[in-house]
Amino acid sequence: MIYQAPEMQHMQTEQPKPLKRPRNAIKYPHALFDYIKARHELKSDTALSYLIAVSSPELSRIRKGVSPITSRMILSIYDGTGMTIEEIRELL
Repeated sequence: MIYQAPEMQHMQTEQPKPLKRPRNAIKYPHALFDYIKARHELKSDTALSYLIAVSSPELSRIRKGVSPITSRMILSIYDGTGMTIEEIRELL
């Protein structure tokens, strides 16, 4: 039989804390990225990151909701895709 120290027993019952979203985070940012991928016939987020000139990890953090979509990201999407700012904002 395996015995655990009392201070270790409470560690198993604690639930992991959920990630905190920034207050201005968009609930589903992946909809915009999926739309751009479909419109430009891109197969991966890496190809999308090249198109809009951002790093793949930054794109991943936004998809997961860890980082918000910033104004710089919106301008990168505008420059890379030719979409208007109004179109981009509608998809957010």
